Amino acid sequence: MKTRVMYLSQADLAKYLNKKYKGFSSKQYELLVAFYLAKIISFKKNKAYSLAFPILQNTAKELGYGYSEEKVEKIFDTYIQEDTHVDVMLVPDHTIKIKSDGLTGKSKGIAFQIKKIVAKGEESTLEVVKYLKETIPKRYSKTDTSLLLIIQKPYFEGELDLNLLTSSLDFKEYPFNQILFLGGSGEETFFGELWPSFGYDAYSKEEFLTITNKRYKHKKIETG
Repeated sequence: MKTRVMYLSQADLAKYLNKKYKGFSSKQYELLVAFYLAKIISFKKNKAYSLAFPILQNTAKELGYGYSEEKVEKIFDTYIQEDTHVDVMLVPDHTIKIKSDGLTGKSKGIAFQIKKIVAKGEESTLEVVKYLKETIPKRYSKTDTSLLLIIQKPYFEGELDLNLLTSSLDFKEYPFNQILFLGGSGEETFFGELWPSFGYDAYSKEEFLTITNKRYKHKKIETG
C-alpha cells in the first residue's frame, strides 16, 4: 500500500523509546511492539527492515527539512495519522524512496494494525474469540493489512487454548488479510499466525534478547 510516512531505522526508534517510553498503558507501547516486530521479521528474513509510520498530509511546512530527534518526537506527538487501519509498515531498505527532507516519503511495505486485549480467567479463550469475531469486524472494513494481536503473560500459563482459538476462527472473509500474535510467558516469547494458517515460533529469554539486540546494516536510503 502507499501512504505518506515517516521512516525510522530500528536504531532511531530505539533512541526514541529509550527517551520517551512510559510503560504498558502508554501510547508508546505500540511503538515498542513495532520495534520488536521489526526485529523479529528482520531476523526471520535475514535483512534489514526500517519502520514507516503514517503521518498527516500537508505538513511539510510545519516539519521543515532535515532529520533530528526533536522532529521525530514532534511527529509522534502531533502529526501521526490516527484514523487509519495502519499503525506501522515494515519496509525493506532497498525499496525506500525518501524525500529531500531526509525523513518522509512514500513506499510500499508490509502493513500492520496492532491491538492488545486484556482477558483473564477461565473464559479468556472465548473472550479473545469474541473480540476477533465480533468487535474487530464492526470497527474495520476490508483492508490488505495484517492484524497483530498482543497476548499478555497469563495466556501462556495455561489460560489460553490456542487450538480452540484457531479452530473457532472459521470465517471465510475478514477485514484483515491475516491475524498474527505476539505474547510471552515470562520464560518464552511467542510469535506466530492464528489465521488463516496456524503456527508459531517460541523464543527463550536468551534467544529473544539476541534477536532484539542484533544490529542490521541499513542501506543508504534512496532519495526520490
